[in-house]
Amino acid sequence: MLKLLRRSNTIMTLALLMLARNAMSIEYTAHVHGQAELTIAFEQEQISFNLVAPAETLFGFEHTASSSNEITKVASSKKYLSQFNNIIQFNKGKCQVNKIDMDMGVTAIEAHHEHSQDRSHKEVKISYQLKCRNAENITSASVELFKQYPALKKVHVLWLGYSQQGSADLGPENTRISFH
Repeated sequence: MLKLLRRSNTIMTLALLMLARNAMSIEYTAHVHGQAELTIAFEQEQISFNLVAPAETLFGFEHTASSSNEITKVASSKKYLSQFNNIIQFNKGKCQVNKIDMDMGVTAIEAHHEHSQDRSHKEVKISYQLKCRNAENITSASVELFKQYPALKKVHVLWLGYSQQGSADLGPENTRISFH
């Protein structure tokens, strides 16, 4: 019963975190070039995190990739971003990927399925689910995206830990976040 109650509390807290994110998205309907959002949730031995960034910030363009250079740039980024530690490195805990969902936003296949959406402001959306041994020992992390993407100037981080939650704005000179 206690395990079910804890799971319900975690689900409720995650729902509230997503509602807060949606409220912020409503307030700022257009994405801002040079900025990204990172949401992180810890639950037992699992860490889930989502990255949302303007395609222009990561690739230098927001239209459907058409030239060989653009297609190569998207493919290279997809490979780079498929390694979660290229995005974030946790100070402790041994993590491995359980699942990754990637929407690069500018490939021909993804554009074909988005007929009704405005194509001038494409976003990269990636969700990661990790299983981490000793996840409860993770107290901080470093956001690594700034090394690969010089157009990225700010990452807004929202996190939900085991007993706390918080947010931080990170930049190329301040890449560390504390979860306490």
